[in-house]
Amino acid sequence: VNLPTYSRICRLKDGSYILTWQNAIGTNGNGQDTFYATSKDLKTWKYMGYLWQSKAVTNAAGNADTRRYTNANIIQLSDGDLLAVAAFSTVKTYGTSETNSKYRPEQGLVIKKSRDGGLIWYGEQEIYHGPCWEAHLMELPSGEIQCFFSESRPSVSGSHSGTVMVYSQDKGSTWYPQLGGNALRVMRKHWWNEYPKSGGKFGNPMFCYTYQMPVGVILNNSNQFAFAMESANARTKKADGSTSDQFSIAIAFSKPDGKWVYFEEGEVLPREQRIDSVVVRGAAPYLVQFK
Repeated sequence: VNLPTYSRICRLKDGSYILTWQNAIGTNGNGQDTFYATSKDLKTWKYMGYLWQSKAVTNAAGNADTRRYTNANIIQLSDGDLLAVAAFSTVKTYGTSETNSKYRPEQGLVIKKSRDGGLIWYGEQEIYHGPCWEAHLMELPSGEIQCFFSESRPSVSGSHSGTVMVYSQDKGSTWYPQLGGNALRVMRKHWWNEYPKSGGKFGNPMFCYTYQMPVGVILNNSNQFAFAMESANARTKKADGSTSDQFSIAIAFSKPDGKWVYFEEGEVLPREQRIDSVVVRGAAPYLVQFK
């Protein structure tokens, strides 16, 4: 596979492994096809082919387009099933899907399951509509499945606007909030305000948030979540008018009881629940926990 990126690996209950990645081809190098492979010993691998494959579509404007798949991730549930998730987007309508509701269903998250270690997949369904990236699945001791991901508000910040969550209490069959609704905003900090070009500083500002690419654990002997996050700290404008962002690695926490506060516009994670800069310059973290 040309230019493999965004690799994720999962150790299964039988001691084998499953690996996912994407090809960094397509708009902004974010990938458009996802792949997977399996191994019993981390040394010899069996390439399994596509997990999700991009396809030609006609978008809501009636134009020829491509639906791409990116940021695939897999976990094994307590019942032994594999649960896979990926973000999808229709290339030509991505930038307008935030402000025009007819394009919103062309972006989102899709899942499917396997009972046999990835040989056969079933039950594919879309669980969220709207521009998004970088989904991370977690199963709680209660059996509830939570899917955390980077919200995207292209009109303000490009590809990241904090971390949001959807959840399922029936092993992934039904998800809340339901399709068409906003996900639950749980981890973010204020970054800057973008002012409308026509109104200058006198127009109403659009809030810009950060904390994206979430990877979390439930802390040992606790109900509290801890997440490694990518945090945007600075944005500079180049001579050609484009912008460049500087990132650091942050840590974010739930409340000690594992409960989340769902943010309204303008609200952010309290200072006592976040460490804004563990590593001053960095991006795309991953987090694991030892016994």
